[in-house]
Amino acid sequence: MSTTAAIVTAVVVLAGLVVVVRRMRRAWADASARVDAALAQLPPVPAHDAGLARLRQAIRDEQQEGTS
Repeated sequence: MSTTAAIVTAVVVLAGLVVVVRRMRRAWADASARVDAALAQLPPVPAHDAGLARLRQAIRDEQQEGTS
């Protein structure tokens, strides 16, 4: 393979990679926008959940019993 052919091949491969990376970045941005829009549709999550607090306390109690 001549040097010229190697250079041309390298340039073509590099240009192909640039195109692929740009398309992937654009697709990632579009997907992120769709996820953000979907998350905006969800109802707000309550700041305090008594059930979660009880679960955490039960876990702490069990951990303390295990170390005692």
